[in-house]
Order: sequence, then structure tokens, then C-alpha cells
Amino acid sequence: MANQEHLDILKQGVETWNQWRKEHPEIQPDLGEAILNEADLSEADLSEANLKGASLRGVNLRRANVSGANLSRAVLKEASLGGSTFLVADLIEADLTEADLSYASFGEADLSEANLKRAKLNDTNLSGTILFKADLSGADLSGGGTTPLTGERAQATLRGRPRGRLGTVGSGNGCLRGRPRGRFGSVESDPTFFRDRLGCLGSIQGAGAIL
Repeated sequence: MANQEHLDILKQGVETWNQWRKEHPEIQPDLGEAILNEADLSEADLSEANLKGASLRGVNLRRANVSGANLSRAVLKEASLGGSTFLVADLIEADLTEADLSYASFGEADLSEANLKRAKLNDTNLSGTILFKADLSGADLSGGGTTPLTGERAQATLRGRPRGRLGTVGSGNGCLRGRPRGRFGSVESDPTFFRDRLGCLGSIQGAGAIL
């Protein structure tokens, strides 16, 4: 449960909240399981905050600092996260269905088993991001600046053809390898199939992505 004092301060507005964070850098905000649907938290300092299981449906987190925060199992459906920073954040099993992650930075964040169905990842920084069993079905990966998906044990689900450049799927240390079974099939080990036909797409380590 959220710390009621912390929640009350946040509800006073982002300016008040950020000032409180500056004055009390030793305090780790506890907003676990808080209900903040549709809240305007743009440019808020939520770094290192506990937001585990919080309901953030439709929240405005544009240009917010959420680095190091715990958002595991948080609900961020249709949330606006454009330009925000989620470095090293925990988003395990978070629900980001139809969320806008454009121009956001998720470097080294853990999105294992996260739901990213129909999410917008235009020019999103996913350098070092862990996407083990994340669901990117119908996600929009367009935008020339999207950083390749990477991460130890990365194994994303991409049912249907993701919109945008397939080159945004994978890491920069190789090519997505595998001969698909069926139309988009399950990716297995074949070092030449995609490289020869589609060019170097990067690699999803621990192959098993569904395209």
C-alpha cells in the first residue's frame, strides 16, 4: 500500500512534489498500489520510487524521471511516456498496452513479461533493455532513431508483423537468426536466413521470438 503522506504530496502537483524530493533526497517514495489513473505527472521526479502494482492507466508521464523505480505489475495502459527516462527501472509484468513510449529511454530497464501490445516505440531507446517473454504484438517500431532491442535472455513475442522497421528488433551485436516456420513462424537457429533476405536485423538472444 502507498504511503498516504507521500501520496498526498504528489496530489498537490508536480511542482510541490519535485520540491519535496529535492528537500528530502534520502526518502524513497512509496506509491505502491496507488491509484493515479489519468494523473498529470509530466516532468515529475519519480526516480527510485516504489510504484509496484500502481494503477497508472492513461497517466501523463511525459519527460518524467522514473529511473530506478519499481513498476513491476503496474498498469500503464494508454499512458503517455514520451521523452521520459526509465533507466534501470523494474517493469516486470507491467501492462503497457497501447502506451506511447516514443522518444523515451528504457536503457537497462527490465521489461520481462511486460505487455506492450500495440504500444508506440517510435525512436525509443531500448539499449540493454531486458525483454524476456515481453509481448510486442502489433507494436509500432517505426522511427529511424529507435535503438535496437537488446538484453540478456531477451525473447520477445511479436505476433503479427510489427509496424515499422524490423531492424529495430534485436541487438547491435549480430543479426536476428532463424528460419521461420509457417508465415511468420518461430525463430530458430539459422545464421543466414534473415541476414541474406532482410539484412542485418540484430539478434534476440535466446532465440524463440514469434514473428
